[in-house]
Amino acid sequence: MVSFTLIFKKNSICTILFLMILGITGCTKDGDNLTFTTNTAIENISPESGPGDTEVTITGIAFETNENAISVFFNDVEAVINSITETEIKAIVPRGAQTGIVKVVTQGEETLGPEFTYIITPAQVSTLIRSEVSGDVDGPVAEASFSSLWNIAEDNEGAIYITDYGNNKIRKIDINNIVSTVTGMTGVTGSVDGTLAEATFSNPRSMIIDPDGNLVLVDFNNNNVRKIDLINQTVETIAGTGEFGLVNGIGSIAQFSSPIGLAIDSSGNLYVSDFSAATIRKITPDNVVSTFVGTGEAGFVDGPADVAQIGFVTGMEFDNDGNLIFGDGNRIRQVTPERVVSTIAGTGVDGDVDGESDVAQFDGLLDLDIDSEGNIIVVDFGNKKIRQLSPEGIVSTLAGTGEIGFMDGVPTIATFNNPRGLLVGENDIIYISTDDSIRIITPEF
Repeated sequence: MVSFTLIFKKNSICTILFLMILGITGCTKDGDNLTFTTNTAIENISPESGPGDTEVTITGIAFETNENAISVFFNDVEAVINSITETEIKAIVPRGAQTGIVKVVTQGEETLGPEFTYIITPAQVSTLIRSEVSGDVDGPVAEASFSSLWNIAEDNEGAIYITDYGNNKIRKIDINNIVSTVTGMTGVTGSVDGTLAEATFSNPRSMIIDPDGNLVLVDFNNNNVRKIDLINQTVETIAGTGEFGLVNGIGSIAQFSSPIGLAIDSSGNLYVSDFSAATIRKITPDNVVSTFVGTGEAGFVDGPADVAQIGFVTGMEFDNDGNLIFGDGNRIRQVTPERVVSTIAGTGVDGDVDGESDVAQFDGLLDLDIDSEGNIIVVDFGNKKIRQLSPEGIVSTLAGTGEIGFMDGVPTIATFNNPRGLLVGENDIIYISTDDSIRIITPEF
């Protein structure tokens, strides 16, 4: 609101007439001083309807211009404000806000405006990049090419990193959709540490970004775990001798057997699914390796971690309760913070059945991630589908018909060509890596 103070003699007829002309809406009296205020009001909004992410112009009078003292809400969901003047606010409709009143709140005081009609945007599957011919070309996504893709990670700026295991490289797609090579040498297989230009890899698979912004990945054929320091532009091996085995201890003497999956907890501990050893290994920030789950013998036995048996674990992720969720063949399983293993979905029989978790069937689970609602999103490789397990224990198909293909569109008609990696990004947008493409599922909003 706008305010000003006048000092005048009481019963002044001229002053009263002046105030009547101004049309002041309110005043307070303190001795001979009167403070008059113009109340904030919303006159209209434009447009009056639209989907989430629409910029709406709110026109009115006496808006507070200090962004820290004013908020805008659509149906009680707070919006991002792009700009403010005393007569105009530009704000972005929050995704999922639904139809409701536009409201401006200034230092706790609410000003109600007209209703904004929210238009729902249906879920869509699209293609970010597809390499119709296997290759190793950097540049704009329309011109770039890949070989075989496995896993995806996203940094704080929105750039995504991909393990291109067919080319033994780590690739990057920046926010302008330009593809570049982070590290790895064309046509060269190896396990050389050093600068980004010198380093070599052999079948790099899962990858995460640690709290310091480093890329950490498992190098499947080299039986080790590597760290890519993007600031200092170096690559180093943090665990694994390169020999095939199941040896715990400090990283320089530890041995792995075809490491394929990777996760990180809130304390910075790394967890490696050691595929051929049928174990999940733990690497502390001090690079000490231990066996977290599994006996070394493949099986599907639930119970305490030191007696539980796991089979073919690939994708892993921690939920908000500290449980390590992992795909194991045709089951979704978890390890609690108390290190107790249980099966939370899947009968263990190959199939394609949605429904209650104890009757649901899968066919070769690979990667997984967890969205903001707590849904576990999984790549069902054998069924060529993306499935989800809700917090209520219901399995459903999120996208895919079961046929191999490259069809974009609504999730019920979309097709995938050997989906492998999966990442849930900002706004619960899902990135999926296939043999030759990166696909995107944008959820309904």
